[in-house]
Amino acid sequence: MIITTSAVLQLILSASAILLVVIAAWKALRIWRKWDKVNQEDKYALEKDSYLASTAVFIALGIRLFMVPNFFWTMQGFVSSIPGAMCLWGVFDALPNLAWSDLFIKIVLPIIYIGWILVAILNSKSGMNSAMRGLMAFLLLASPLAILDSMIDIQILLNIKPVEVNCCSNAIDVGFRPIPAAIGSVSGQTILLITFLVSSLIFVMMLLLARKSRFWLIISLVASIVLALGFTLTLTEVLTPWLLNLPFHHCPFCLLFLHPPAILFTVLYWIGLSTPWLILIMAAFRRYPALESLEEEFRGRLGGLSSVTMTAAVFMIAVEIFAIL
Repeated sequence: MIITTSAVLQLILSASAILLVVIAAWKALRIWRKWDKVNQEDKYALEKDSYLASTAVFIALGIRLFMVPNFFWTMQGFVSSIPGAMCLWGVFDALPNLAWSDLFIKIVLPIIYIGWILVAILNSKSGMNSAMRGLMAFLLLASPLAILDSMIDIQILLNIKPVEVNCCSNAIDVGFRPIPAAIGSVSGQTILLITFLVSSLIFVMMLLLARKSRFWLIISLVASIVLALGFTLTLTEVLTPWLLNLPFHHCPFCLLFLHPPAILFTVLYWIGLSTPWLILIMAAFRRYPALESLEEEFRGRLGGLSSVTMTAAVFMIAVEIFAIL
């Protein structure tokens, strides 16, 4: 283990999150099993348990969301302690199976966390707790994922050591590039960038349409996966070498560390890509009449907000590129 202040904080928060999730899941299981089988008086007692479970979940998921940036900050702090590491790539290479899996989890699981919080808010605003059993079932499904998230963090922090690793240049800058140097008289990087920006703006329109259309919601779900891959490719092959003015360097971690605006447009873009999945989670609870109108209102607001964040991310990228031309 490499001991730093942020690493110790990450360990404490991970253990706390596991404890809170276990408490919440235990309460949620009791509520889920009994909610439809008890009278109104007993339901009142279960409601009090649900407040405890929801409070524990809100705190646990809040901790998990805070731990996402703290995780990257902690791992970045290990760079100077790991021989050969120049950025997060080298640190991840010290424990590749755990670290790269955790990176994927850190990107995907917050969607489930935020989705649960949105549904809990909808149920609370309805004033009827009609979705209580479904909400507790959702919690029981999400709990193992939240525990897994924390456990992998603990495993990484306890087992990472100052071992010799390859730097990002050796890992990613050598060998075959996934895009052609040129197509006709136009560089492959330029074509990729234009395609990415245009596709992103089309996705913004999809988000606006998905607020009221099931068809466009499904299309936007598929498009979000394609654009996630497209963003990763564009970040690696175009934005990193261009914005860092290092034509043959392609490590996105270096861009995020050396060029802080890249963190902002990456987070804004992630919000846009996450929105169809958040809408899908909320739509799963439309079968509860008390939540239907609230879900439509939240869907509209969420779609509008995410279209703004996605547009802002595209605008930031376009301005960044224009500034270096």
